[in-house]
Amino acid sequence: FEAAEEVLDLSQWGAMGGDVVAALVDHSLIRGPDWASHSDEFQMLDFIRVYAAKRMAGMNKAFRFELHRRHAKFYANVNLDGWDFYCRWSRASAQRVRRLHGERENLIAACQFGQECNESGWVVRTALKLAERHQYVGWSPEHRRWIVRAKEMETNDPLLRWNVIRHRAWGSVESSKNHRAPKLFRQAVIVAQETGHEAMIAEAYGIEAEWRTVCGAYDDADELLAPCGRYAEENDDEMALALFQVRTGTVAFLRGDVSKSRALLEQGVAFFQKSDLPHYEIRFGQILAE
Repeated sequence: FEAAEEVLDLSQWGAMGGDVVAALVDHSLIRGPDWASHSDEFQMLDFIRVYAAKRMAGMNKAFRFELHRRHAKFYANVNLDGWDFYCRWSRASAQRVRRLHGERENLIAACQFGQECNESGWVVRTALKLAERHQYVGWSPEHRRWIVRAKEMETNDPLLRWNVIRHRAWGSVESSKNHRAPKLFRQAVIVAQETGHEAMIAEAYGIEAEWRTVCGAYDDADELLAPCGRYAEENDDEMALALFQVRTGTVAFLRGDVSKSRALLEQGVAFFQKSDLPHYEIRFGQILAE
C-alpha cells in the first residue's frame, strides 16, 4: 500500500485512498495480504496487470515517464525491513528475505530506469538490494552481476560505497579469488573511517576479523575485534555486542578454548534468538552445538 501511495499518488482521494485499495480487493481485482504466510503485500492478478500495461502504453509519454520516475525513486529509497550496514547474507530476518524475493521485478525495473536517467544513487541502491537477494541463496554469477552494476556507478554516499566494497570483498572470498580480499577489506575500513560513523567503523573491523578467522589468522582477528568490543560497551549497542561475542567466541572455538567459546556464543545466540534474526541463530547455534 505504501508503494501504491507513492507511485500512483492516491492523495487525490485523501483519506479514502485505503478505501480504493480495499474496493479493488473486494472485487477480486487484487489479492490482499496473506497473513497466514506472514505476507503484508498486495498481489495484482496477471490479467489485470496485462490490461493496465496496455492502458498505460496509450497514455502520453510525459505521464509514463513521471510514473516510472516515481516508481524507481520509491524502490531505490525504500527501507526493506532495516537495510543498513549490518545486512549481509547471514544477517537477515525471514521477513526481509521474502520482501527481497517478492520485490525482484520492481527492483530490476527501478535499477534499469535509474541507469537510463543517470541516477547513480538509485542504481547503486537497487543493485545492492538485488545482490543481497542472491547472496542469501548462495554465491552466484547473478550476485556478481549486480555488484558489478553497482561498482560501475559513481556515488559519493559513503554508506553505499562501503556496502559495494564489502560485497566485493566477501565475493572474492566466496569465488576463491582470495588475493583480492585483503585490499578490499582494508578499503572497507578506510571508507568507514572517512565517515566518522563509529558503528560502521566497528562493523568494518568486524567483517575483516571474520575473514581473518576463516584464513586461520586468529591473532589478527583478535586485534581487529578489540575496537568492536570497546565500541559495543561504550555505546551500549546490543547488536554490536552480540556480534563481538559470537565472533570472539568463534575464534576461541577454533583455537580449542571450549569454555570461553561456550560462554561467549551462548550470550550471542541468546540475543539473536529474541531478535528475529534466524540466520545468526542457526549459524552460531551450530558452532555452539559442536
